[in-house]
Amino acid sequence: MECTGDTEIIAYTASGGLMTGTLYGTPSYTRLPNSKTFQKVYTVRFNEPLAKGDCGSWVIDAESRGLYGHIIAGCEPTGTAYIMSAHNVFEDAKERL
Repeated sequence: MECTGDTEIIAYTASGGLMTGTLYGTPSYTRLPNSKTFQKVYTVRFNEPLAKGDCGSWVIDAESRGLYGHIIAGCEPTGTAYIMSAHNVFEDAKERL
């Protein structure tokens, strides 16, 4: 799913199991370690803290259960994370296969 505005989400994480939060529709751009280009990411604010091992957790729409993306980085105490869009990940995989 493409993120078109602020929306309620859920994620199943290694540390906390089912977590809820808000996905913000305004994108940010980040350059990952060892990367030469910037990637579009979205900010998620979970209602609980994150923990080591939560990266990779899928973030899905709380109502439709559509997949938005997966966590690529986060701040453990605040529960704030960045997600990479599933659409971008699948498009990249399609180009490389």
